[in-house]
Amino acid sequence: TTTEDDVMSRQMYALGKETQQRISRARVLLVGLGGLGIETAKNLVLMGVHELGISDRTPLRLDDCATNFAVHESDVGRRR
Repeated sequence: TTTEDDVMSRQMYALGKETQQRISRARVLLVGLGGLGIETAKNLVLMGVHELGISDRTPLRLDDCATNFAVHESDVGRRR
């Protein structure tokens, strides 16, 4: 879509064509999905990484719901 094309063209302008191509082929493993980790995961996806693996064995606490947009109170006790 036009919006995706606009985002990619802005990224390519800021990062350069070679860097954007490397990002689009990158395979990333992100360990830890606290507040910073979930934002990092979101941004990596938006940047267009080829593959993103995530891992966090920490049980979800109620206060995680304030920093993690991907969870709800009903998820408390499950792994992040």
